[in-house]
Order: sequence, then structure tokens, then C-alpha cells
Amino acid sequence: TGIGSSSSSSSSSGSVADGYVEGAFVFFDVDGDQEYDAGVEEFAYTDENGFYQIDNTPTDSYTIIAQGGIDIDSGEVIDVLYAPSDASMVTPLTTLSHFDPNFAIDGYENIDILNYDPIATLDANASSEEAATILSLGQQVMAVLGSVAEMNSTITGGDYETAFTNAAESLVDGSYGVTFDQVVNMGDAN
Repeated sequence: TGIGSSSSSSSSSGSVADGYVEGAFVFFDVDGDQEYDAGVEEFAYTDENGFYQIDNTPTDSYTIIAQGGIDIDSGEVIDVLYAPSDASMVTPLTTLSHFDPNFAIDGYENIDILNYDPIATLDANASSEEAATILSLGQQVMAVLGSVAEMNSTITGGDYETAFTNAAESLVDGSYGVTFDQVVNMGDAN
């Protein structure tokens, strides 16, 4: 199967995190079908710190997809997360950025969410309110996307990953009637 993409001999690395995610299957989706194509797309598994390294980085556009793995902080299974090709982090917030390249967090527009690691920042400076907020927002987004996907796939009998993708797309475009800002405000209601 030819996909019209070429790869270089360089490698790319990054981290998968909601808390760091161990054992996630990470691949560079070069043909946009959101499915791993054996023999065509390179892959790696994340280590105990959510780190991955993939050789033969594609030179054309691609999406980073992380499937499965365990959040080492919560013990929760992570089904799927996405990130654009220029990201070094794969998180719930990069998932929203994948579906809306203009996605930004009000008050935190200076944060490059594609490359910001709030966990490493908190490890270095436990009092960083900025890192704590970004991490919390990502976890809130993951909880909402997971709940909506579970409900949708149960009601429709569809698969969870498609329901998760639809929920992420709907959260950034507001088509479910709930926006990212409303999710953030739900978290502040406590």
C-alpha cells in the first residue's frame, strides 16, 4: 500500500501523559485513517515515564496517536490520545488541539500545550500553579471525553475510540452544546 509519504532516518521522541502513561502504543499516522498500518507506520511503546522514541520520522504531515497504556498516577487505562506532528507531548489537551489547531486555554495562551510537560514542571517546582492548572484541565478534559465516549458507545453500540474522537471534535466545536470553557467552569464549581 503506497501512501505517498516518505520518511527520514531521524527519530522523534516525546511523552504521553494524563499522568505519565506507561505501555501506550504510539505511532505516526501518515495516511490519516487513525489506524496503525503494519509495515508502513513506525511505532513504539511508552516506558514507565510515558516516554517514547520512534525512528524514521515521516517528512510529510502526520498525527501522533497513542493507544492504550496505564496512567501511572491514577491506574486508569487510557484508550486513545492524539497530537499534531509538531508536538512532543500527547495529552488530553493536545487531543483537542489536534481537532482544532487554534485551540488555546483562556489565560494560558502563552503556554505551548503541544510541548509543555506540567508533570515535569511540578516535579521541578511543586508550587507551580500554572503547571497544576494545566494538568488539572487535561484531567478534566479526559474525564469528560471518557464519560461521553462511554455513554455514546453504550447507547449506540458503536466502538469507544470513534465515540471518543467524536466527543473531542464536538468539545472543540461546541456541537454537543458544551464547550471547553464550560468544562473548565464545571471543574471550578466545587
